[in-house]
Amino acid sequence: MWGGGNHEFLNLSLGGPGSAHRLYELTRNIDKIKTFDLVIIDAYLNDFIKYLYSRYNISMIERNAHYLYNELSKLKTKVVSLLISQPLYDENNINHKVIYNIHKSYCNLYDISVVDMQQYMISKNLFEFFKKPDANHPLNSIMRKIGANIIKNYNLIDMPNPNDVNLLDLEFKIINYEDIFSKDSDLVHKNSCYCEKVLRLNKDTEIAKLSKYSGWFIVGIHTWNKDDKLSIVPDRYYGTYSLIKISNDKNNLVKAFSYFNQFSTVQNDFLIDNSTKLHYFDNEKEETEWGEHTSATFNDTCKIDFLDFISLFLCSKSLKLTLDEIYEIYANDIIVNKDLSKILPDVDFAVDVSNEYYEKAIQHENNDSKDLIEIKKILKTLKTFRIDVFMENNHQEFDTNCSNGVVVEYPKWYDASNGKGMIIYNNKIETSDFNLKIKTHLSGKISFKFLSSCVKDKDNNFLPIWVTYDKLTINSKTYDTFSAWHNKPTTIEMDCINGGILDISFRLKFYKYSEQDICNILKKCFSIEDNFVQKIIYSYINYDEE
Repeated sequence: MWGGGNHEFLNLSLGGPGSAHRLYELTRNIDKIKTFDLVIIDAYLNDFIKYLYSRYNISMIERNAHYLYNELSKLKTKVVSLLISQPLYDENNINHKVIYNIHKSYCNLYDISVVDMQQYMISKNLFEFFKKPDANHPLNSIMRKIGANIIKNYNLIDMPNPNDVNLLDLEFKIINYEDIFSKDSDLVHKNSCYCEKVLRLNKDTEIAKLSKYSGWFIVGIHTWNKDDKLSIVPDRYYGTYSLIKISNDKNNLVKAFSYFNQFSTVQNDFLIDNSTKLHYFDNEKEETEWGEHTSATFNDTCKIDFLDFISLFLCSKSLKLTLDEIYEIYANDIIVNKDLSKILPDVDFAVDVSNEYYEKAIQHENNDSKDLIEIKKILKTLKTFRIDVFMENNHQEFDTNCSNGVVVEYPKWYDASNGKGMIIYNNKIETSDFNLKIKTHLSGKISFKFLSSCVKDKDNNFLPIWVTYDKLTINSKTYDTFSAWHNKPTTIEMDCINGGILDISFRLKFYKYSEQDICNILKKCFSIEDNFVQKIIYSYINYDEE
């Protein structure tokens, strides 16, 4: 959002949520936003992603988009809806088309200007190119240019002038934790963009009654789980969650919230009545709907024992269409009335230049390029474990739940007439602690062969790449530390029962190879010069112990 005068800029976007969150921020910042000269809204992309990845209800996406554009049109300021492209969009998928048309239709209804990146990408056939770096986040260079072009063409943007008959009479309310729990909190979470006061809920927090908000619908819930005492790395934020429960005599909502500043849209109508209550909840088996890319049902999740609550977002009405009504209205192509897409930068020209550059660059790569790929694999293997699992008379794949970065495969060479085998290994080297859960489908003996991934020299001989398994436990039984490599594995056999779960955890320790050690290994595998080996070592891998 951009203001005149001294060109004040206010960014209220939050990664993940779509129209409902934009409406929430519009509501809680309405007095300031009314003074601005231009509002740029970007809800379409996240609405599409929510449907694609988080099973979001299309009826709710339609309703919340309707509410958002209705309220934007009342601002008496210039508004632009930026329809950011999604390369996974499929023109032949009716639901994809409907979500796209919902936003175009309401921009037309409420006389809002549109910059349609999506249609530009379709017309220029650019989706394949933009899938490669990150399908869910457009390139920063392009977005900067679009933003600059919108500001440069400010005079082309009109203020919405909707027909009054189309305006909805709605009320919105934000109720913070102080209102709900009648208590204050000194806990503040902040980062470079956001600062929020939160109330930490846990099993000891009293149940809050919401009866004074009877007759209001819950649109969304704002939380921010965060605790600096917990050692949680960013790539584990989505998998780290806690639950909230809101219930009454007619409805039951149990929803997971991950380790982010997060606004999560409620996916089904929830009308507050005199019996409605809210509290922290710890039974993930009762989860009723997914959150923002978050669910207790996902593999490799970790539940925490608190939830940092900020607010509820409420609406006075729920004007929701049925899916049949939505298909009837939005299935056909919709032309934007106030189309500003001519201000988009010439992206297809940049793509042509980029493609030509990389095609010629690849043609001129030296003969080391194929070796380079194999060398990087070997360097990664120096920090890779492998476990071979076999069970006699078992011909069904095991059920597994493994740590992030762990891969399970059923290679054909491991199949046998008297049983089925699988191999488990890690494809990431950022961590050294692993947990695996394996569910068996019959009773009998199961064997685990602990070793390292194989590296072969030029003569096809296995090289001794050692890995140490430390703090190994299987169903609470602890084993002594041991080291192994491909030709010298450690095998553990045990009994298992049908439907039983084998819970395995361990910490890996790796041999600290010197630069000369690595050079010697690579020269046994490839005909390459020392200076090339050293370049690869310094450029692609760090072998320091963590």
